[in-house]
Amino acid sequence: MQDEQKSVASRNTLLFIGALLLLLIGGAFNFGPRVFAVAAVSVAVGVAIELLFQKARNINIDLSIFITPLLVALLVPSIAPLWMVGVGSGFAVFFGRLIFGGQNKTVFNASLVGIMFLMISFPQHMTTNWWDPLTGSETTMIPVLTLHMGQEFSHSLNQMLVGYVPGMIGETFMIGILVLGVALSLLKVIEWKIPAAYLGFFFVLTALGFLLMPGRFVNPFYSLITGGVLFAAFFLATDSHGTPKKTKAIIYYGLGLAIITIIIRTFGAFPDGYVFSIIIMNAVAPLLDSMVEKNAEEDTKEVPE
Repeated sequence: MQDEQKSVASRNTLLFIGALLLLLIGGAFNFGPRVFAVAAVSVAVGVAIELLFQKARNINIDLSIFITPLLVALLVPSIAPLWMVGVGSGFAVFFGRLIFGGQNKTVFNASLVGIMFLMISFPQHMTTNWWDPLTGSETTMIPVLTLHMGQEFSHSLNQMLVGYVPGMIGETFMIGILVLGVALSLLKVIEWKIPAAYLGFFFVLTALGFLLMPGRFVNPFYSLITGGVLFAAFFLATDSHGTPKKTKAIIYYGLGLAIITIIIRTFGAFPDGYVFSIIIMNAVAPLLDSMVEKNAEEDTKEVPE
């Protein structure tokens, strides 16, 4: 039984890494070959730190050591300084994974720990400077910012769907994200209920806000295909070590993710809110499971005569 579980875990890890590599290749088509240099630096630093930790603590490691640095590479702009990518990957691996004991012992999505550090420490590189594939030049605007500032898109809907727009390397290729995310869900690599709850609540709440306060909230469809909400829902919010296990708890988890993301997008200073929303809800996830389990136990108690 244990060998079978290890086999399934290895299969799921390989499939997830394969999906990330496909998104990386898609990013290279849109942003150019420098994407591979970003990924190489992130993986080199992250894996090196993992190997040093493994040698010092004498613990087993597997292919999952590539997931965090690959995600970090996909969550930075293509023109991000390579030294910064290395810092972000190292911070993510050490403070997001190793400080909690390494593999299978993490509390937060490790890649987002590193990305949050970069966003707060180097905002000029993470939130104001991107490469626009359409113009072939640097820009300070991305579609999600344009949307929330009430400006017209300079990119067509087709360009936004295929990722030919400025943004983070891995979060702009919307068609690829959706296809790969659904495939991972069908193959049971990720829990399909999490992206379904997150995206469902996000769309419904954004639509309600748009109907009630159109001057403040934005078109829900365009809100869904700009920024990194789709990528976050399938590839970040589904990290099994920081998510609830009970179905009802997953619904609450998705609702919390949607609400926090919308609040930060609509009223906050950052162009996207999924980084903070997932970190916050990772911390709350065990409480949600405990709350649901406690309520279920109370419901099954016999009423005294």
